[in-house]
Amino acid sequence: MLLLTIILFTCIRGAFPYLLTAVDLPDKAQMVERGEYLSIKILTIGQDDPVYLWYGHIAIVVEDSLRDTEILYDFGVFSFKQDNFYRNFTMGRLIYGVVAAPTAYRISLAKLSGRNIMIATLDIPPEKRYETAIFLQNKVKPGNNTYLYHHYYDNCSTRIRDVINMAVDGQLETWAVAKPGRMTYRDHIRRYSGNHFFMDWVLNFLQSGVIDKPITLWDDMFLPDELNANLLNFHYIDSSGNSVKLVSKYEILSEFPERGVIPSEPAEYWPAGIAVGLLAGIAGLVLCLSFFRTGKTIWRIAYGTYSALYGLLFGTLGTVLLFMMILTNHDVTFSNENVLIASPLLLWIGILGILIAAGKKKFFRLQKLLFTIQGLAGLILLILKLIASGVFYQQNWLTLSILIPSLLIMSRFWMRERN
Repeated sequence: MLLLTIILFTCIRGAFPYLLTAVDLPDKAQMVERGEYLSIKILTIGQDDPVYLWYGHIAIVVEDSLRDTEILYDFGVFSFKQDNFYRNFTMGRLIYGVVAAPTAYRISLAKLSGRNIMIATLDIPPEKRYETAIFLQNKVKPGNNTYLYHHYYDNCSTRIRDVINMAVDGQLETWAVAKPGRMTYRDHIRRYSGNHFFMDWVLNFLQSGVIDKPITLWDDMFLPDELNANLLNFHYIDSSGNSVKLVSKYEILSEFPERGVIPSEPAEYWPAGIAVGLLAGIAGLVLCLSFFRTGKTIWRIAYGTYSALYGLLFGTLGTVLLFMMILTNHDVTFSNENVLIASPLLLWIGILGILIAAGKKKFFRLQKLLFTIQGLAGLILLILKLIASGVFYQQNWLTLSILIPSLLIMSRFWMRERN
């Protein structure tokens, strides 16, 4: 969803002289007359390689045949160079911009990136085309051209969904709210992240059960591809009582087979997660037992280093999660069950691993205790999920599948050791 603001503003300078003026068109007849020259189109752009472009992009185009212009309105603009970007991102207060630019420029940029591009022409009355064009012009004016972004509830796709809904007098929302969504928010995003195991794991770890609740078809359209697909199936009732298919023309402007097809269902990784968890735990156990049986320094250093990396990795993630839950506006992290199995205790396990590697053998027992506490916390959470799934409904099986086996094995709770 990235479009560099600094480049766009250069294009906008050339676009604004061709925008409509509403001053001379006060009544419906004149709106209809002017709207006859306008076309409203939806431009859908497929995913790209950076994480923030995995979910694709969507924009709305106003074509004016009278003035021979095509202006694209983009609700998905941000820049890493904007003031306090990283602080705002960390705190969950990301400001997005709304800009206008020549359509041809945006299409050529997407083609250069090897992204699939589709465009749909909307069949709406001339006066609605005119109203939509004026509404979009107002949205790019200073004071109206920013909003507080939310990945699920308020983004480039939901904003355009709402504009289309306005153009059909709310009928899109009425139709879509009455239908169940295809899947949950989590399942939707995992369709896009499933090819990237580690990032898929991290994104799932950080997000709570908020994104596991049932949603409607209206909510599905937070994704550009879902909005694009549902517009093709939507009909509305016009002022004469006729059923009108919303999309009158659909074109594929570019297609790159190497991009692959977004899976219709999310990947099932938890069996692989169990295997990873078992291997991680067994590796730590083997290193630890090798030291106890031989007393060799090399095994102590190896185990200490390994447990330090394990603890610091998952402990850092757990600490970041706790920070996001308590101190930020990232509402999708609130009430996250994962903080019980990956708490800041793991950071201490990592620190103790460093000390063990440095020769402090007395910390073996304390580290074992912390492993045991954290492993049992995960086991208790698993039991609660099995017997009280209505309360503990977060779909965090991938997290549990890795952490519970590895924590319990590395805790060595069934063994007695002499330090």
